[in-house]
Amino acid sequence: MAAQWTGSANGAAIAPGTWGPMMKQVRFLPRLARLLLAALGAIVLTACGGGADAFSIGGSLRGLAAGEQVTLLDNGGDMLILVGNGAFSFATQVAYNGSYAVTVATQPAGKVCTVGGGSGAGVIANVSSVSVVCSTNTFTVGGSLSGLAAGQQVTLLDNGGDALTLTADGNFSFATPVAFNGSYAVTVSTAPTGEVCTVGSGSGSGVTANVGHVSVVCSATSFSVGGSLSGLAAGQQVTLLDNGGDALALTAGGSFNFATSVAYGSSYAVTVGTQPTGQTCTVANGSGSSVHAAVSNVTVSCTTNTYTIGGTLTGLAAGQQITLLDSGGDALTLSADGSFSFATTVAYGGSYAVTIGTQPMGQACTVSSGSGSSVSANVSGVAVSCTTNTYTIGGTLTGLAAGQQITLMDNGGDALTLAADGNFSFATRVAYGGSYAVTVGTQPAGQTCVLSNASGSGVSANVAAVQVSCVSYTVSGTLSGLAAGQQLSLLDNGGDAVILTADGSFSFPTPVAADGSYRVTVGTQPSGETCSVNNGVGYGMDANVTQVLVLCSSTGTYRVTGSV
Repeated sequence: MAAQWTGSANGAAIAPGTWGPMMKQVRFLPRLARLLLAALGAIVLTACGGGADAFSIGGSLRGLAAGEQVTLLDNGGDMLILVGNGAFSFATQVAYNGSYAVTVATQPAGKVCTVGGGSGAGVIANVSSVSVVCSTNTFTVGGSLSGLAAGQQVTLLDNGGDALTLTADGNFSFATPVAFNGSYAVTVSTAPTGEVCTVGSGSGSGVTANVGHVSVVCSATSFSVGGSLSGLAAGQQVTLLDNGGDALALTAGGSFNFATSVAYGSSYAVTVGTQPTGQTCTVANGSGSSVHAAVSNVTVSCTTNTYTIGGTLTGLAAGQQITLLDSGGDALTLSADGSFSFATTVAYGGSYAVTIGTQPMGQACTVSSGSGSSVSANVSGVAVSCTTNTYTIGGTLTGLAAGQQITLMDNGGDALTLAADGNFSFATRVAYGGSYAVTVGTQPAGQTCVLSNASGSGVSANVAAVQVSCVSYTVSGTLSGLAAGQQLSLLDNGGDAVILTADGSFSFPTPVAADGSYRVTVGTQPSGETCSVNNGVGYGMDANVTQVLVLCSSTGTYRVTGSV
C-alpha cells in the first residue's frame, strides 16, 4: 500500500512518500520509541482510506470440466478451491488502497489454469475482473534477456508466480505454460545487484500460440519515468502502472515519477491500473523503447464520467409528437414509438428527472421510472406510455312522463335507457377526433321525444349538449246537461276512461303523443239521459285539446207541431 502521510512532525508538514524513509531512520531509537512510532504508522495507514474499509476480490472461471478443481490464492494466502465454472470471490477482503495478487496454487489434473488481470494495487472498489482460464491446450511464455552483468542473476515471475532465475543473457522460457486463450504478465521479482532490469512486451491475453517476444533488458544505468496528471477530481485517486507493475497511487494533479526506473535501452509502458471512482483517465505518450534519457512527458488526463438518460416511448398515435424534458430542460421531441435518449448527459453522481413538456394532441402520456440520483451508469429504463384521450357523450332529458322510459342510442349502439328527467351520459366514450350520433331507440308510451345537438365530429372534449325533449298533449273539454245524481263515462281512443258526475270541465288522464290523434266517445250513458260528443275527433296533434263538448239531455218523447 502506498501510504500518504497527512500529519506533521514538530509543526512541519511531512511530504507524501517520505514516511518509509523516516521509518528507516528510527532504527537507532530505543525499542519502545520504535514500537510507538510503528503503532502511529498503523493508525495513519488506517485513516488514509477515506471510503469503505475493505473490498472483495473476485472474477470468473472457465474451462474447468466436471469433476475437476483448481485452487487459487490471493496475496499468497486466503485459499479458494473452485469445482465449477462461473463467478468466484475470495473470503478475505482487501483494505482500502491495498493490493491483490491472485495465483494458482494447485492445477487440475491434465490441465493448466492461467490467471489474467490477477494483480493490482490502490484498490478503492470491489474487484470482479480477475479471469481464470483452464485448458488442456497450453503455450510457452518466454523471450530474451540482455545486459545482465557477469556473476549476477535476475529472477522473473509470470502471472505472479512460476519463478524463473536467470544467470546469463540469452533466451528463456517459463516452466509453466499458459492455457489456451489465457494471459501472461512477466515481472521482475529480484533484480541483480547494481543493475535495473526492465521487462518489455511482458503482458498479453487471448494466447493462442507460444509467446517468445518478451524482452528483459538489464543495465547499471537507468532512467526515471514520469509525467503529469490533470483533471483528477477532489477526493479521488488513480493508480498507474509501468510495464505492468510498479504501482503508483496519485491523489492530486501535478507531476509524478514511478519509484522504479527503467534500464538503459529498455522500454516503458504506462497504463492505468485502477481508475478513480466516477472518472476515466487516459494516458498519452505512455510508451517508448530504447530509453536513453529520463522520461517526463507521460500525460495522464482524467475526465468525469457522464451517462446518457433515455428509455422507451410506446402508444404515440400516428402523426402526433410529444416533447420530453430532463430536469426541466434539454427538450427532446419524439414523433414515433421506440427508444430515445436525451442529448445532454449526466455527470457521475448526478441526478435526472424526466417529465412531459408538451402532450401530444388528443393523447395523455405518463412517465414511469423517470427520476433517479447518484447516477453511475447509462440510464435506459425510463418508460413513457401514451394513450388516446376519450370523451363522454351526454346531455339532458326533459318532459318524460312519470312511469315512462326512453331508450337512446349513440352511433347505432350503446343503448341507454332513461326513466326520469335529468342529465345522462353514455357508457361508451368516444376517442379524440371521433364522432357521435344520438338517436331514439324506443319512444316512451304516449310521448314523442325529439333531439337537438344530437351529432358531431372531431370530438376533443366531453359532450354534454345533447337535448332530448319529450312532448305530449292533453285532451279535455266541457260537460253540460248531466242530471243531478247521474254519471257519465267517457273514453278516448277507446280507452282511458273518465267518469263524470257533474257538469263542468274534464280532462283525460293519459296524454296523447305529439302528432297523435284522439277520439272521444261515450262509454256509459247516464240513466234517463242521452249524451252526445261534439268536436271529439282530431289528428296530427300539436297542442292541447280543450274544445271537446259533451251535451246530455232527457230521453222523454215530445210532439212537434207547427203551421205552414
